[in-house]
Amino acid sequence: MEENDKALQRFAAVNYIRQLHAQEFSLERSYLLASEKSWGGKYYSARSFERWYAAYKQFGFKGLMPKARNDRGRARALDEELKEQIVRLRKQHPNLTVKGLLEELYRREILVPGAPPSAATIYRFLREVKLDNRSLRAGVLSGPTKAFEHAFSNELWMTDAMHGITLKTGQGKVIKTRLIALIDDCSRFITHAQYYENETTTCFLDVLKKAVMRRGIPEKLYTDRGKIFTCTHVGQVCANLSTTLLKAKPYHSWSKGKIERFF
Repeated sequence: MEENDKALQRFAAVNYIRQLHAQEFSLERSYLLASEKSWGGKYYSARSFERWYAAYKQFGFKGLMPKARNDRGRARALDEELKEQIVRLRKQHPNLTVKGLLEELYRREILVPGAPPSAATIYRFLREVKLDNRSLRAGVLSGPTKAFEHAFSNELWMTDAMHGITLKTGQGKVIKTRLIALIDDCSRFITHAQYYENETTTCFLDVLKKAVMRRGIPEKLYTDRGKIFTCTHVGQVCANLSTTLLKAKPYHSWSKGKIERFF
């Protein structure tokens, strides 16, 4: 596709988002709705639409023109959440081929068939993080794997979110749900878990509130680096509860093995 054609396609997407926003949809919701549509036979992430919308507001149509890339040979079209999901799957199923990883991502509805990334993109990313076949054979995954467990309940809670069931309303609207859960490290007790239509900080704080009301206040809360867990508001809530907020290292989903096992 020529550069002008790409820019025109992006302009059409920006106009679609503007129309949704004029109908009192939030911008975040508008980006998500745009990501569910096919644009020239391709699907794009909500983050791409957010970037195009901002570029158009700042620079007009010229801001939508494709720019020359300087990341040749590196993984493209992978946001941080998708990278985390790929690494998690790879460590859970190290014998899966790249094609098998893609099929599993489709099965879990983390990716939509026909949307980026390609198998080559995933392979380049696995090579970057030393999770390609050669690195695995060299023993990259033989690092620290000693299990840890706190002695008492409410010393540490772990939390995470996963793609949930897909529902269809009586009006035919399809809702892709997200499951957010909290697990007690010592007892493996689920202090609260709930499905939501969106994965937002508000949803997570609702789960945390209900868990605290039923099970008390945890001394520590262990999360990954997803944006719903890392915003300033979550830090303020934990500070008011005197709960220490701990964050896992990037691509170390195995350190939250207990909540992963529950999922």
